[in-house]
Amino acid sequence: MPLEQTHISANTAMGANLIGDQGATFRVWAPAAHAVHVAGDFNGWARDDSSLLVKLNARGDWAGFVPNAREGQQYLFHVRGETGSRDKRDPYARELTANWPDANCILRHADRYPWHDAQFRTPKYHDLIVYQLHIGAFTGSGPAIANFLDTARRVPYLSALGITAVQLLPIVEFTSPNSMGYNGTDYFSPEIDYGIEDADLPPYLDDVNALFAARGAAPISLDDARGASAQLKILVDLLHVYGIAVIPDVVYNHAGGGFTPGSIEFFDLQRNDPLWSW
Repeated sequence: MPLEQTHISANTAMGANLIGDQGATFRVWAPAAHAVHVAGDFNGWARDDSSLLVKLNARGDWAGFVPNAREGQQYLFHVRGETGSRDKRDPYARELTANWPDANCILRHADRYPWHDAQFRTPKYHDLIVYQLHIGAFTGSGPAIANFLDTARRVPYLSALGITAVQLLPIVEFTSPNSMGYNGTDYFSPEIDYGIEDADLPPYLDDVNALFAARGAAPISLDDARGASAQLKILVDLLHVYGIAVIPDVVYNHAGGGFTPGSIEFFDLQRNDPLWSW
């Protein structure tokens, strides 16, 4: 039987979205696909009738609800089309694993980070003093790649400069070892190298919480900082607490720094897919 349609409606969000602790909805657009499955830790990576999404409409949206899906689990879509079948990453994935180019998607809650920036207001246009920075190069030295929390440690420096906004060069996933960010392949998941592993978090967490405390904000926990997407939220949160707006540099028209078979390219495996013979 295909996946159940609990929590599924015309308004169900795209991608994978956790519904509290009940499970997760999955929705993807694949108009030319013959079938779409969701395979992951939550179903033993099944690619059979038990993991089959239901086609919602003539537009080509596929969706289903997995009741036992949980935060931190990995998943992929499995698409069957005119040229065969292939695992595909979720174009709306919030985070990817580090085993590039065979990365899996990671289920992440969209709303469980304890934001401190409720009082922040973006400066008026004529008050914007913009500082552009590249996360990977901002605090690194030599071949080292800096990360979101390295940049977070430098928020007092940015504040002391008198700037009112930071423009981050594109931070979405790219395939090359080094990049200015203008060759992204996954549009909503942050670059894997800009996140750090759980084992390396404690000293960063100490520094981040000291910066929050300096502005009268409550500390965050280790659970709040797990994964690159959470660490990006910490950076944005800290900048806001220190009165600095964040302007993401978004350049979807620059896509494609080496698409792989698991990428968004020819997602539904139509006949003119140049990768169909892979």
